[in-house]
Formats: sequence, C-alpha cells, structure tokens
Amino acid sequence: MNNETSDKKRESISDVYFKSLKNYSMRYRYAAVFQRRVNIILASGIAVVIFWIFAAFIDSRFFYDGSFTDLLILDVPGSIISYRLLVCILFVTIYLLLYGYSDASSLDRALKRSSKWFSTTLRCIGSALIAVDKKSNIIFMNPKAEELTGTMLTQAVGRPLLKLLKIWDTSKSTDYGKRLSDVVQEGRSFSLTNAAVLEVPGTAPRYVLGNVAPILDEEQELLGAVLVLHDVTASKNAEAALKQSQERYLLATRAAKVGVWDWNLATGELYLDPSLKAGLGHTDDDLPSRRETWQALIHPEDIEGVRTAEAEHLAGDTEEYVHEYRMQQKGGGALWYMARGRAIRDDRGKAVRMVGTYTDITARKAAEIELKRAKDIAESANRSKSEFLTNMSHELRTPLHAILSYAGFGVRKHETVTSEKSLGYFTRIERSGQILLDLLNDLLDLGKLESGVTGLEFEKANLGELINTVIDNLSALVSEKDLKVAWSNTTADASAFVDPHRICQVMRNLIGNAVKFSEPGRSIDVRLEHKDSCYRISVADRGVGIPADELESVFDKFIQSSKTRTGAGGTGLGLAICREIILAHDGRIWAESRRDGGTEFIFEIPTSE
Repeated sequence: MNNETSDKKRESISDVYFKSLKNYSMRYRYAAVFQRRVNIILASGIAVVIFWIFAAFIDSRFFYDGSFTDLLILDVPGSIISYRLLVCILFVTIYLLLYGYSDASSLDRALKRSSKWFSTTLRCIGSALIAVDKKSNIIFMNPKAEELTGTMLTQAVGRPLLKLLKIWDTSKSTDYGKRLSDVVQEGRSFSLTNAAVLEVPGTAPRYVLGNVAPILDEEQELLGAVLVLHDVTASKNAEAALKQSQERYLLATRAAKVGVWDWNLATGELYLDPSLKAGLGHTDDDLPSRRETWQALIHPEDIEGVRTAEAEHLAGDTEEYVHEYRMQQKGGGALWYMARGRAIRDDRGKAVRMVGTYTDITARKAAEIELKRAKDIAESANRSKSEFLTNMSHELRTPLHAILSYAGFGVRKHETVTSEKSLGYFTRIERSGQILLDLLNDLLDLGKLESGVTGLEFEKANLGELINTVIDNLSALVSEKDLKVAWSNTTADASAFVDPHRICQVMRNLIGNAVKFSEPGRSIDVRLEHKDSCYRISVADRGVGIPADELESVFDKFIQSSKTRTGAGGTGLGLAICREIILAHDGRIWAESRRDGGTEFIFEIPTSE
C-alpha cells in the first residue's frame, strides 16, 4: 500500500515536470493540426462534389425518368437543390466529426505514449537526473539521483538544489554547486568535464561528471533546467588504486633494481621496462622496441652465452630461462644483469612469446669479485704462512743443529780433546750463534717494516756520501775476494730526505750480495745518477745471474735464486727487507739481468724537492 502511494506521489510530482515537456510536444501538435485542417478543407471540397453527384444520381432515379443527363444542370426546382445541399451538408458534417475526433484522439494517444516512454527512459537511465525550476528548486529526480543523493523524490521536491548537495573541484577551491545554480538562473549550459567531488550530508563524498541544460518554453522563456550527473566514483577509485599499484610496483622494482621485458618472437618486438634503459644511460625513446637493438648492447664476450641459453629454452630443453651477462652503458662501462623468463607456447608447443624480468646484479658481481680476491689473498697468505714456517724451521734448524752438535762434542770429549779442537768447537758455535742472531734480527726488522712500525728517522742527507761510507766499510771484504768496486756519481749534490741508517743497510745488502756471488777478479759497478724527479742507485755484478722468471720473486721472504743457492750463506730475507725500506721512502726497487752476465739491482727514491 505504501509503495503504491509513493508511486502515485512520484507520478503526480513527475507530472509537474512533464507538463513542461508537453509544451515542446504541443508545438508539434499545432503544426500537425494545421496540416490536418488543410487536408480536411481539401477533403471536404472533394466530398461535396462527390455527395452532389451522388444526390443527383438519387434524384434521377426517383424524381425523373431515370436518365442521367441532367445530373449537373442547375435549372431544376429549388426543392431539389435544397434537398441536394442538405444531403451534402449532412454527409460532410458526419465526415468532419468522425475525422476530427479520430485526429484528436490519435494525437492525445501519441502524446501520452511519448510521455510515458520518455518518463520510463528517465527513470531507467544510468545517470542521475535532477530537474529544477528557474529558482533552482528541485521539481524532479529520477531513481539514480535518489540513490546518489540519498534523498527520496518526495523529500527533495521544493528544496533548493544547494541545500541538497554541494559540488567542488578536487582541490575544493571552486564551488561548482554555486556556479551551477547561477547557470540555471541565467539559462546557460554548463559542463563538468573534469571529475568533481559531490558532497551530500550524511553520505560519503562521490566523484561525478555532469552537464546542465536550460528548459525553455515556446516563447524562449526560462522554465528551469536539467542537471545530469554521472557517478564516476568507482572508476576514480579504480584509477587511484591502479596508480597506487603502479607507484608501488615502480618503487619496488627500482629498489630491487628489477625490470620487466616482453619479447614477441613473431614480430621481433621487445618491450623493456624504462628503468632498464635508464640504468644503461638511455631514455625510453632512445632504443627502438626491437630485439636486435637490445642484443647490440650485450657485451661481446657474453653474446654467445645469451644466444645459447635462449635457444635451449625455446627448444624446450630448460624449464626456465636464467642467464647472467653484461650490458654496455651509453657512456662506457658495463652493468651485470640476471635475466629470468619463460616461453609462452601455442597449441603445437611452439614458442611464440617470452616474458620475464631483468635484475641488476652489478653490486653482487662486484661483491663476488671482491670475495674471490679476498679468498685468493687469504689462501695466498695461508700458503705464505706455511712457506714462512717451513723456511723458518729450516733456517733456524741449521744453526741450532750446528750449535748443539759442537756443544755435544765438547761435553762428551772435554777430558780428552785438545785445546785446539775445543777452540774449533767454540768458534763454530759462535759462528752459528751469530747466524742465528742475524736471522732473528732480520725477522724482527722485516716484521716492523711490514707492519708499518718502521721507526725510520728521516733527515736531509747526501746519498753520495752515504754510498762512499758503505763502500769503505766493505773494502776489506771486497779485497779478500780480489774484487774491485767501480763507483760512479754523476750528480753534483744528491741530497734527499732519507733515513741514513736504512739507506746504508740497503747498500750493504746489495753490495754484500754482489761480493758474495761474484767470481774473484771481477768488478762491481755502483752508480748514482739523477733521473727525472728521483735519484737512481744501481749495483751490478758479473756473477752467475738470476733467471728472468725469478727477478721478481727474489724480493720475497726466504726466496733465493736457483743459481745462487751455493751455500754462500744468507737468510733469504735481505732483499725483502730492502724492498720494505725503499717502499717506506716512496721509492721502488727491481732487478734486471745484464747482457754480459750477472745481475743489476736498481732502486729509486724521490729527490728532496
């Protein structure tokens, strides 16, 4: 019962709105009526002629001899003419009454059908429709408008539009509702081409698009306006959700350095995530969406591996395509990527498409390289430690064995041994002890130099004078082996900031080695010269020489040349100590083989400048 009452009220209210719509239909009705009246006049004239002839025919049958010759003659008795006119008028009147009634009834029925059809359309339309009078008071709302505003038509009729709803732009800086009201009263059209916010008291804000059109009567007088609102809240929410999802995806892929690729095998087109192109220094438009363009950026050393991995997966030999390779950057350099993907196949199992991801693994590769380097260093250090301990054991065991042996002889034979033999035992024990002491001192010295605790005391000194001092100190040793030292100084004043004690230590080691491994009667060349911004000192002998592949390793701890292991003595630490001392002076030291035989040791240290 309530529903029927509500429908009746809605229909009665709708009639107010549709009354204005009838005005439009009436204009077409008047035009149709005028046309029909013209048609009636023409039809009446024709009917008069027809009915006159018909009446004449009747007269000829009943009042004359039955001939039809006087049908159109007018000089007949007046009673006959009056009779004929009466018959014509009677028939024409009946015709006009029937025709006019039929015409009015058909127009009314057509108008009612049109109004019914139009009202049903408005109620079923998917957009909200609100009709207002020229004062912006609501006179009609369709069901969609009731749903959008949360207000029934019976409650809304007569209320001002702005009391029912407010429409703002998304920034809430423009009141579209006020503008719509002004437009209605001015009789202008207006469109909301951008989504606006619709606020209705007691409901959640909605996003709408809309149009306003005025309603005018036949004299172009303003009757009101129609407001059509399209609820786009769902699409706006979906758009916002999509945008948020895209932003989340973009942030996640950028943080993980991951991008998407999609390869159409039939056309050769290749979609690449813009972040991948940006990583290589390209914009999104720089690289055509072609497989060949992308392949051209693969590092030449990796291209065959990429092709092989792709071919295996496309042939179905692998379940998933996974490969790591380098891509060349626009400004030089390369980045490591790991590509993962799967082929999409048709009904026959043929691969038609491949989709996957790229991950920037440059940092991981750098870490792997660093880890491998650290591992190699650790393994090398471990080997060096083992070699060091082995060499140490050997070097310490030899003098200790001599000390213990000769001491044992003295203990066992002290009652029977002669003084001379006892002196010989003690002499050998002293010599072995000195060798052991030198070894331990060298080890301590080398340990300090390698750890950076050098204790060097730099001062300005003349290198020529230091070398002269060393040569004088070793003159007895040189003479003992019948050798000569050829000393050459091409500098005027070779002054430099050095540790004089350590430089003399280097010179004693180098000249001492030259004396040790030179044959009697040979010459040792010592030279000092200025070379660019350095002083270069060289010591050259004419001994057995050092093989080319050992010129670098002789500076390692406990390493001696295969040609100089002659039992001439030495701990194998002297050259290692020399290298550490020269490095502490920001210099360098190396060895070269001489063409005429022998070896030349050279070191450079910066000048005082």
